[in-house]
Amino acid sequence: MSLGTNTAVNENALFAAARIAAANRPVNTGHYVIAGLEQDADVAGAIWELPNYDPSHLPELRALVLAISDTELVLDTTVLNETHELHTAMLSAYRAAETPCQPTVILPEHIYAALLEPGTIAAVAIAFLRDQAVRVV
Repeated sequence: MSLGTNTAVNENALFAAARIAAANRPVNTGHYVIAGLEQDADVAGAIWELPNYDPSHLPELRALVLAISDTELVLDTTVLNETHELHTAMLSAYRAAETPCQPTVILPEHIYAALLEPGTIAAVAIAFLRDQAVRVV
């Protein structure tokens, strides 16, 4: 896991870029599909194609995935405890995908610090982050 600190990141700009990227050129790895992000939402969401996907999970998926582009995936780690089963399915699909470039997981510094304390967040979050590049903002 690589870790860098960049406090100058403009998250609103990232969300906007991710919405534009997804709207103009949907990403398809063969395992998950970003079908398009909500154009009018303050926080970007994504529709994921998962094994045994249940459309009723869409609100939870939109709550979990804040923004995504070709190279960056922004997760709201505060909802992982509430979406443990769903996130486990997303994690399985994500790890199975043969992507040429692993997305960077972007975390606010206080959330990253919380991840380091045992029992403060779902264990599946640690499993997801272990093999990913992490950028703390």
